[in-house]
Amino acid sequence: MKVCLGRWEMNFCFVKFREGDFVVKNLDSERELEQAYRLRYDIFCLELKWVSARDDGREIDAYDNHSMSLGVFTGEEELIGFVRLIYSYMPMMIEKEFLELVSPSHNIRKERDTVEVTRLSVKQPMRKGSKRQAAMALYKGIYLWSVMNGVRYLYLVVEKRSFRLFKIMGFPCRRIGPIKVLEGGVESLAALMDWRDFEKNLALCSPFLQSNHFQFNSLCHGMPAGNRV
Repeated sequence: MKVCLGRWEMNFCFVKFREGDFVVKNLDSERELEQAYRLRYDIFCLELKWVSARDDGREIDAYDNHSMSLGVFTGEEELIGFVRLIYSYMPMMIEKEFLELVSPSHNIRKERDTVEVTRLSVKQPMRKGSKRQAAMALYKGIYLWSVMNGVRYLYLVVEKRSFRLFKIMGFPCRRIGPIKVLEGGVESLAALMDWRDFEKNLALCSPFLQSNHFQFNSLCHGMPAGNRV
């Protein structure tokens, strides 16, 4: 799919693969987007209270107009996990809503190899024990989409405890500003992650790239070297 984005013309590749009991894919229908808006409402409006509630039970904002969405679905096509990737050619949340978390010395990247990870969410029942596989499937989807589309850098704003968890899991996130208490009373921070740094740590990267389904392995390892981040 070729899209003209300001001064860029990009061929976007879409992701779809099975991971265990789940399907990871780009959201490409009104039904899937409707599930996403309602999942975001449940988590960001009702649970975390980061966003004001709406009467229609959906969480939508202007960033949805220049972003890509990935979801994790059950075999019954129920959306249980979601992430939105905002293209850096337009304003990102980290430049506006979360600018206070960015150090003045950090120059925010505005290149085609950079996106912002936002609205990362998994349904509450899928966050514990063996059910965390849904979150890992979503992370694999982000990585594969990045590989297929020449994206190397990810911006993200996360809770302090989530940042620590990502570091423990081997994702090389680098804090780019102060830790502050935001809406909902949660300590949060802004970070930048480089997929190339992740790939250098083979002890952590190799297990992540393994899948119990051949589709992920064939898609990821079948990419030409020039297309990798």
